[in-house]
Amino acid sequence: MTQKFWQAFEEDWEKEEREKVGAEGPDDILERYTKFMNVLAKFSEVYHKKHSGRRLIIWPVSHYDTISPFVKKMVGMDTKKDYLAVDYGAGISLKIDKSGKMTSKIKGQEFTIEKK
Repeated sequence: MTQKFWQAFEEDWEKEEREKVGAEGPDDILERYTKFMNVLAKFSEVYHKKHSGRRLIIWPVSHYDTISPFVKKMVGMDTKKDYLAVDYGAGISLKIDKSGKMTSKIKGQEFTIEKK
């Protein structure tokens, strides 16, 4: 898929048609994924209270259409207009501490993921 394809998706060029068939758009996906990350943060917090001193690894798998708006929001990019180049097979990791605080390091810079 080309950059133009993803631009059409992220800018929601076919919003009217998409809504007619009840499909999610980029904002809906971002909201759903953010809620999912908050659930993982809460789970992590509860897990660490019950299992002090242990590590927890959660391995969620996603695709560009889900992760792109999430990462763009996290790093302060415009979720509609900015293009985020992602290599095939690439991904990010999130660190969730025992209090449920989520952070991610991208190119050496740490970002905090705000809970909603």
